[in-house]
Amino acid sequence: MTSPILCDPFYPSFGADLLIAFLGAVLGLGAAYLIYILSITQVRRDRLKYIVSLIEQIVPSVERQAGYCENYAKLLTQHPFTGDHLTLEANRDPKRLADKVDQEGVFHAYLWKYLRTKETYKEFQQIYGYIDYIDFLVDDLIKTNERILMFIWERKK
Repeated sequence: MTSPILCDPFYPSFGADLLIAFLGAVLGLGAAYLIYILSITQVRRDRLKYIVSLIEQIVPSVERQAGYCENYAKLLTQHPFTGDHLTLEANRDPKRLADKVDQEGVFHAYLWKYLRTKETYKEFQQIYGYIDYIDFLVDDLIKTNERILMFIWERKK
């Protein structure tokens, strides 16, 4: 019985074909890994850019809302029974940032950019602590405003 030609050790280009196939597989695997690393890097950069853009929108909004609260407090101390209500900033970015953003992905992107040290862990926790606090305050302001408006509505009935 004869062996197939491809398995014949005396086949002249068997070693070269095997080397070409092996190099092709290694190059393909290397290229796929490089594309994977580049896409992960881009996703992490995009996540951080999105978070930064949300924070940049939230900070001025929260500052304006603080001004509205100060004006409302002054109004209440001067005229406590006028029935005015608190002006609210129409910005739901704190809710979006606190609830709808993949926090674990942002955490890994943050550590990827700023390295894994005790300080970066604490900084990230502090950032999300502020985000949660602002989200809670905005929700509380909305609920308080709804109660005030309902009270005014009930009094007018």
